[in-house]
Amino acid sequence: MTNPSITTVNDSLAHKASKSVFWTVLSNMGVSIINFGTTMVMARLLSPTDFGLLGMATLVTGTLGLLGNISWNAAILQKQDCVEDHLSTAHWAYILTGIILTLIGIASAPFAAHFFREPSLQSIIVCLSFNFIIEKLAHIRPLLLVRALQFKTLAIIEVATGIVRGVTILIFAFMGWAVWSIVWGMLIERITKAILFVSYVKWRPQWIFNKAKLRELFDFGKNIYGESLVDYLNTNIAFILTGRLLGATTLGFYNFAFNIPHLVLTHVSEGVSSVVYPLYCQMQNDIGRVARGYLKTTQYISLVTFPALAGLFFVAYDFVHLVYGAKWLSVIVPLKILCISGALLSITKTNGLLCAAIGKPQMSFRWKLMQFPFALMAVAFGSHWGIVGVAWAMAFMAIVSLIFIRCGVHLVGTSFRQYLYILWPATGSSFLMLCVMFAINELFYFRDLLMWLRFSFNVLLGASLYILFMRFIFQEVFHDFLGFIRKMFQ
Repeated sequence: MTNPSITTVNDSLAHKASKSVFWTVLSNMGVSIINFGTTMVMARLLSPTDFGLLGMATLVTGTLGLLGNISWNAAILQKQDCVEDHLSTAHWAYILTGIILTLIGIASAPFAAHFFREPSLQSIIVCLSFNFIIEKLAHIRPLLLVRALQFKTLAIIEVATGIVRGVTILIFAFMGWAVWSIVWGMLIERITKAILFVSYVKWRPQWIFNKAKLRELFDFGKNIYGESLVDYLNTNIAFILTGRLLGATTLGFYNFAFNIPHLVLTHVSEGVSSVVYPLYCQMQNDIGRVARGYLKTTQYISLVTFPALAGLFFVAYDFVHLVYGAKWLSVIVPLKILCISGALLSITKTNGLLCAAIGKPQMSFRWKLMQFPFALMAVAFGSHWGIVGVAWAMAFMAIVSLIFIRCGVHLVGTSFRQYLYILWPATGSSFLMLCVMFAINELFYFRDLLMWLRFSFNVLLGASLYILFMRFIFQEVFHDFLGFIRKMFQ
């Protein structure tokens, strides 16, 4: 006989999960739409070299930022007994870290400019380095919102600051500030976000700095910290080597090819991952529930990301030409390749969080560490064929990451065959969608249509075909997913 209290808890968590996913995905979509619209305009105002310079600068500041993020975040979210001493100690530690990182960023700017052979890069890095101290002033507050599953408030702040960033960038761009319009947009966004978090999250730090509590947070987070650092290097080694070996202009092209499918990952996979981690932590003592939640989460992600990236693969030429302009056509081939790797990466995002939630973050760290030398060699080898070769190297590493998934599913007592089985509806429907779209376009000579008309038709055709195949071939999964979506709006 079912225990009513357990059923109530399960229903409560399911409701919280659906509402949290709703607000997170809505936030990500809102921010991404703003960024997409801003980038669409900026692509016509700025050159690939400008975007390449910005990419180089954000590589440097992103690496420094990761070095300073000791993953106290994950520990604060995972620990059930986290108290005020932990929070206040982490707050002051973050501020101290922000000051140190700002100084290091300023000091490292000349060396970075020399490494990339771009003198104008120095002043951009110096300016962006002030983001560290600004961000750390309110770093704990969004964690408190996530821990309380208050994703609605988080979504409102993210979208509001995204609007501020977009408007600032466009104003400065039309004033002729070129790449500096984006730099100042990023700084003003960070300042606005810090002010809003301090204003809306009713938590004030105490004058406490407990070394024992800081050590406790670090001991849990050190493996996650190592994993995050190595994962960042695995993901960004392509940008580092492309910028170093092929120059700012080529990096600008690769940056666009990478960011377009990455929008889908931001919309769905990364958004859902940020929600499921605190939920996994709440039920960490029940491995069976974690396993079911993990498989269901992965299936839901695949149902969205697989067809979206398959469709982007098909309409890549029209999309780039219409949205960004003819000068960006060099990104089409690497974009198609990165759609393949993006689909695989979308379903691996939750694996590291799963390991952390059940108290085994070291497994994910060790795997990422093993990946790094292979990623370095693959990208260095692929760079001989330009950004197309680099894109193939990243696709290869995404395929290799399936090995980690095989290890992860065993942690929660399930099988890799079962994991592949839950991916079959999205994979099969997306493949059928592509086949029918290709046949229709060839049989009816749609290549002769006006580009905007062909693009619009193929988007509608792809969406309709995918829903049709899901509805009639995978009925149970289709209705289950619809039920989850309905809960998001209740």
